[in-house]
Amino acid sequence: MSTQQRCFNVNFEVTMGSSSLTQSQRLIQTDRWELSCDTRLRLRLFPDSAHRQTEITFGLTTDTGTIGLAPSLVETTLREVNEQYTALFGKKTGNHCVRHLEHCLFFEENGIEWHLYLRECDDGLAFRYELPSSTPFKILKENTQIYCPTAAKVCTLPYTTWYEEARIIHTAGELPPGNYGLPTLIYSDAEQNYLISESDIDSGNCGAYLTWTEGYFTFTLADEQISVDSHFTSPWRVLIVGSLTSIVESTLVDDLARAHITKAAEPDPISYVLPGHAAWSWWSSQYSGAYLETQKSFVDFAYEQGWHHVLVDCGWDAAWVPELVAYASQRNVCIHLWSSWSDLDGPENINKLALWHSWGVCGVKIDFMESESRERYQWYESILSETARLGLMVNFHGSVIPRGWARTYPQVIGYEAIRGAEYYVFYKEPLTSVHNVCQVFTRNVVGSMDYTPVTFSAPNRTTSNAHELALSIAFECGITHFADSPDSYRFHPVAKELLKSLPDTWDETTLLGGTPDSYALIARRSDSKWFIACINGQNDSRVPLNLSKIIQTDHDLRSAESTLVRDSAPSKDQGKSSLVVESLSQIREDTFIDVPRDGGFIIVVDLERDSLHGIPPEASHPLIPTSVRPGLAQADYSGKVTLPCKPEEICRPAPGWKIIARSETEVSLQAPENGIPGDLFTMTFIQGDRLTDRRIRHTKVLLPHGSLTNLHETTFFACANSNGPVERDQSNGGGDPNDGSKLTINNVPYSYGLGVSDQSFVEIALSQDEFTFTCLVGIDDETPNTSAQIRISVDGKSVFQKTIESKELLDICLPNLRGEILRLETQQNSDREAHIDWVNPRLIRAAHTHHTTPQERN
Repeated sequence: MSTQQRCFNVNFEVTMGSSSLTQSQRLIQTDRWELSCDTRLRLRLFPDSAHRQTEITFGLTTDTGTIGLAPSLVETTLREVNEQYTALFGKKTGNHCVRHLEHCLFFEENGIEWHLYLRECDDGLAFRYELPSSTPFKILKENTQIYCPTAAKVCTLPYTTWYEEARIIHTAGELPPGNYGLPTLIYSDAEQNYLISESDIDSGNCGAYLTWTEGYFTFTLADEQISVDSHFTSPWRVLIVGSLTSIVESTLVDDLARAHITKAAEPDPISYVLPGHAAWSWWSSQYSGAYLETQKSFVDFAYEQGWHHVLVDCGWDAAWVPELVAYASQRNVCIHLWSSWSDLDGPENINKLALWHSWGVCGVKIDFMESESRERYQWYESILSETARLGLMVNFHGSVIPRGWARTYPQVIGYEAIRGAEYYVFYKEPLTSVHNVCQVFTRNVVGSMDYTPVTFSAPNRTTSNAHELALSIAFECGITHFADSPDSYRFHPVAKELLKSLPDTWDETTLLGGTPDSYALIARRSDSKWFIACINGQNDSRVPLNLSKIIQTDHDLRSAESTLVRDSAPSKDQGKSSLVVESLSQIREDTFIDVPRDGGFIIVVDLERDSLHGIPPEASHPLIPTSVRPGLAQADYSGKVTLPCKPEEICRPAPGWKIIARSETEVSLQAPENGIPGDLFTMTFIQGDRLTDRRIRHTKVLLPHGSLTNLHETTFFACANSNGPVERDQSNGGGDPNDGSKLTINNVPYSYGLGVSDQSFVEIALSQDEFTFTCLVGIDDETPNTSAQIRISVDGKSVFQKTIESKELLDICLPNLRGEILRLETQQNSDREAHIDWVNPRLIRAAHTHHTTPQERN
């Protein structure tokens, strides 16, 4: 019997209409599970197994009573679910057909009407609860329990809301009581295995985890209670059932999720979701997000590799991100920005997403959510709605696991929810090879996983170089962020070339062999090429290739071009590259490769050696860099400005600005009524439709300064600092953003100003008026007994210069310079680093100037 036939072999043994369930009454039976009721509503997996089968018991506790103990069956219905959706990335891109049988059982119990939905699927089953009450009530507890035979092996992780504990493997009988995270794998033999997870969660629910005690996993809600106005529907509780191969290949979590619906005026995700690979500087240099030139070097490396993304982590400044976006666009590279979730919390903060999008940024990495609460899922939904409206890709870190959003919100190109390579940075702990192997069978099954792999320079690493390199194929993410530095990859030319040749998406994925406690051999196909990766655990393994699973037996492998990348001996770095490339020939079904503990290998099989598919990407055009420094223009006192614009360019104004006229050569814009005098707004001009073929430039528009402008509150035209970002209203501190202390000079604290190091500059745009610049500048108390050179210039012409060892009160007259740049600059004066405070920097307009801004008039 085929899998498809088996899925729909259902036998009903109930009579329609209301009835009280009698002891041991069988409700539904298939060849893989049966639903019955004795003392409780109960589902048994593998009913014909010779061993004690897995059992699931159902129920919820509400503030009006408990359901699932003695239900009365009212009605049972059956429908066939037929759906299609397109996966833009994942194990298998393209069209997915969903064909499930959905049983709905309608119950009454203790005066409560409730429904149990059961989905039967080729690769498992799922169930959810529905309570269609017309009055408010509270969900207090979920009583769903899954019995697990004591001899079965369990691959799981201790539960935290960010899912970053190391995975463990125990028999069920040895698993300590406690809370464990999803997904959890129960495996015992060739066919009777299952992975427990969730799907289709929304803002009406909190997440759930598993509590293990006395032989049962119980679904436990993350919130103490869920208040419901009327109707309640739980997420799907999912069991992916079958062989380890069918579990690894399953897309059931996505299949069960709600379909994506593109709302009016929203861009189609296919127009802005661009899977692929990214360069990322944070792992190799944690403070690097603060430095424009460093980010440009990572853009250059991404261009060199044919990767289309660069992630700029914490420390970036709004003053220079537009310049980086323009620079990257010349190299077919998209820029993504990091943000803490709390900086995007609330209606006002979430508007930052529109601002970043207006610059030409393509995506965001949002971090530190670390919660499964219903309130946090409401926040998730607000972010998902806004990024869909704007057309921004999203990568969630410090986050929950995937629960089907790849289908519902295709812009979510990855989640962390994994103890990945950052643990080398934070904790100096090696990531064991077994931990890595487990992810293939658990975490990565349910969705894209941003492990940030291939870290050759990781301290205390125990995995071999080939193991590290194989992670680039063994692990899937919508955008895979390669964590090591360009220099490290250049030091390993074999790895560099393989990473350069990886396709952006996969057409097919299959598990060729292994178990969570041994090794994983996984194959992914793109066009005519198969990329096969093996990551081995902590024992030597003899790995059978078994390519008949992926290549037709009548295909002559001798005509295929096959390449093996493996470790040389010794397998660890000892000052030189330890990866070797070999050509394979005559691969047979009985071909084995011996892999040492913690090792791995990669095989690339090109079934059409003359095909152009899979050739390492080359630069699509010669690099002829043009200036990417933004232009500068000034709006008039009514807030209007006219800027030059090419016919083929699209103007993307700053949020709140409106295009009031457009010709082939110029565009006129109007500032919002609440525009702040002296602030700077970025107008973006985009040529080209595709993300990888856009050319972007920017013009910054200044709203004329008012009578008094506090410069620490305004947007800089440009800035740079040698020790982290320029800090506002605090001292320079260290290399991270917001890590300074209160501005303090000679033991006197100050509330407002800028904190910088002794190699920095801040550029402020000046409007067409005469101003006085006032400021107290001095050495912050956190670097006593140091000195620095201070220079103030306008349009490159010095108006003040002095070496300071303590403090200096400035009162400098600036003539009518017609929209030039005021530059506050510090330079090193000694061997010791000095931190300088620009306290209360202000522009005061000359009293005889009669211009007034709309805000001043009001």
